Order: sequence, then C-alpha cells, then structure tokens
Amino acid sequence: MKQLLGDAGKRIELDDFVTFYVRRFLDATDLRQFPVQGRTASTEEILERIKRYEELLADLQQIVILLATWSEGHQLLRLEKIFVRLAESDKGGSGLRVWLALTWYPVLYL
Repeated sequence: MKQLLGDAGKRIELDDFVTFYVRRFLDATDLRQFPVQGRTASTEEILERIKRYEELLADLQQIVILLATWSEGHQLLRLEKIFVRLAESDKGGSGLRVWLALTWYPVLYL
C-alpha cells in the first residue's frame, strides 16, 4: 500500500488493491454471514457481531488510515470509493432493527 501511494504511476494498481480489500470485506459480511432476520439480539450476540466486524475491518482500517494520511489529490478518490461501496452494500430491506442498524457499523468504525 505504501509503495502504491508513493508512486503516482501506480494508480491502477492502487485502485485494484483497494477494490480487492473492499470486495473481500463485503463478501465476508454479506447477509448470509451477517443475517438481519430470524435471529435474536442478546447483548452477547450484538457484542460478538461488533467484534467480528472489527476483525474483518482490520485491513480496510489500515488502508483508510494510509489513504487519509498520505493521499494526494486523485488518490483521495480511493478513500471515497471505500465509503461509497460500504454505504451502498445490501443491508437488507427488513429485519430486526438492531441488526439493520449494525449494518452501518463498518462505515462508522472506519
């Protein structure tokens, strides 16, 4: 990541790198893995889901930090892309309110 940020000629590689980690996170947190229906919401289950989100966000968190700190002009679009992709991901149309609300946790965490 640092090498890609430091070389303006590697913007395509930077975009591919960021896209890979965004997709990996979205695949790991889709509605099959983090259902919003048919599950109770005990305190323990809520805390476990938050912990799982944070574990899965570890790589993206580092990417966001590096982009926010070291990006120049056109590279900031990669940072925007991360948040747009997470915000636009399928969060389910109905389900338990607490689970629906927690689908926004990754955006807020980053």
